[in-house]
Amino acid sequence: LGNKKYLDLPSYIGGWDIAMIPFALNESTRFISPTKTLEYLAAGKPVISTPIRDVVYPFGQDNLVHIINNADEFIEVAEFELSEDNNARKLWKQSADEFLSNTSWDITWTKMMSIINDKMSEGKINHKEVIAV
Repeated sequence: LGNKKYLDLPSYIGGWDIAMIPFALNESTRFISPTKTLEYLAAGKPVISTPIRDVVYPFGQDNLVHIINNADEFIEVAEFELSEDNNARKLWKQSADEFLSNTSWDITWTKMMSIINDKMSEGKINHKEVIAV
């Protein structure tokens, strides 16, 4: 489909039944943190992902994202999501919305700055190292 304008993305995701994060598990993806996870949850789409560390925790552990290890598990989870009754989906969406209400770039930045300030006060890093990041 090629590149799309950011404003066109909601119309694409609106037509999806399931969102996928099918990253290969290798050295290149070992420390990846897909921001798409939050975007898919915000769109109200059930998410199926390979076990990427930052997706497993917290999303997989909180039952917000299905974590799969192979094609058979993907098929099983996809069939479940495509046949799920509305009551179960509503409960899942409520959990996802509650999780999302406690996260934002501002909240993430505040937490990161708190960690950096704590490390600086402990003498484990200095301001030059923070600026370099």
